[in-house]
Amino acid sequence: TATPTPTPTAAPGGLTGDSAAVLQAVLDAADARLGEDDKLPGSFVTTVDGTTASAMLGVAAEQFGSYATDASVATAAIGTFPHAVAIIKCKDAAAAGEVKKLVAGGFDPEKWICVFPEQCFVVESGEYILLAATKNVSADALIAGFTELSGGSVGSVNVFYAR
Repeated sequence: TATPTPTPTAAPGGLTGDSAAVLQAVLDAADARLGEDDKLPGSFVTTVDGTTASAMLGVAAEQFGSYATDASVATAAIGTFPHAVAIIKCKDAAAAGEVKKLVAGGFDPEKWICVFPEQCFVVESGEYILLAATKNVSADALIAGFTELSGGSVGSVNVFYAR
């Protein structure tokens, strides 16, 4: 019998749960804010590991292995739509601070062919990091959902790319 993935919850210390569960909760919270007409694009969720961390997060394999325990990314189902949202679960809050800097310096916002997101940002809460490359309205909803799920305890939002 498969063990169900725990649903992330806002707790006094912040989020709990694996990256896939936290990611789904953030996506759901953002969709609820955006409403039926402006929902996030349909996406595929992929588990990130050392071999895919550079392409998906902008973090080298050895850095990912040193700082992160788990990561998941939702990318738009249509490859020409510039949209990706990731949750990176780090070993602790200090590791999250380091990964936040690495992602902001290494993520390629122009990796889509002929299209670009309106903004890319990274923000942390405890050992969790939210990375998004998307439209401005979606970014606002994702930040609000992550903040709510984190019990209001988030660091500063680093918008490292804007068009």
